[in-house]
Amino acid sequence: IKPSRPEPRPSEPWSSLQQLNLEKEHVGIYLSAHPLDEYRLVIDHFTNANFADLQELSSLKGKDLKVAGIVTSVEHKITKNGKPFGRMSMEDFSDTHTFTFFSPDYLNFKNYMQPGYAVMLTGKVEAHRFNDDEFEFKVKEMNLLTDIGEKMIKSVNLSISLDSISKKLVNDLLAMVQKHKGKTTIKFRIYDSVQKISIDLFSRNFRVELNKEFLLFLNNQSEIDFKIE
Repeated sequence: IKPSRPEPRPSEPWSSLQQLNLEKEHVGIYLSAHPLDEYRLVIDHFTNANFADLQELSSLKGKDLKVAGIVTSVEHKITKNGKPFGRMSMEDFSDTHTFTFFSPDYLNFKNYMQPGYAVMLTGKVEAHRFNDDEFEFKVKEMNLLTDIGEKMIKSVNLSISLDSISKKLVNDLLAMVQKHKGKTTIKFRIYDSVQKISIDLFSRNFRVELNKEFLLFLNNQSEIDFKIE
């Protein structure tokens, strides 16, 4: 009797984050994507530093910084005096960094210290609390990157030369806007570089979701310059 081939048991498909975490665990790197790819827009437009920059804090003395990354591991501990504190390791596109929080900061930020959370940290480079000769990035605020996008992105501004406008460009842009309906206002600046005049417009009928596909479309259109506000 010919043995039958074993069939895999039915199971729920992995989420993208589960797949990426398994790739990192078994191979040491992310293969198919990076877990922060879907937040690239927010990171590019609303941060002013990355984790690699935090390796040289002396050059950033007194500066207000916004950094963002994904939480990779967390430790919740108790000091010798019985007060809770915690460590949170994070990763962005440039490097990794570990943050240590003591009370009351630990209690304020504890809910954000969850592996897999994508978080923006806002703070300032100050003298180290235990050593005046060193510096630390003092975190003042944390926000989930999903919330940052909803709270801070108000509009996408498209700047197009009058000479570049064609029926194909208009139809392609309209098709993408209709496909990716969302909450972000679309503004236009149409300009004539010869006459040195321009006119500002906005769409009353359409709003768009600034997702990966829509942004890729804009990046591929040489006729369109865009800015997120």
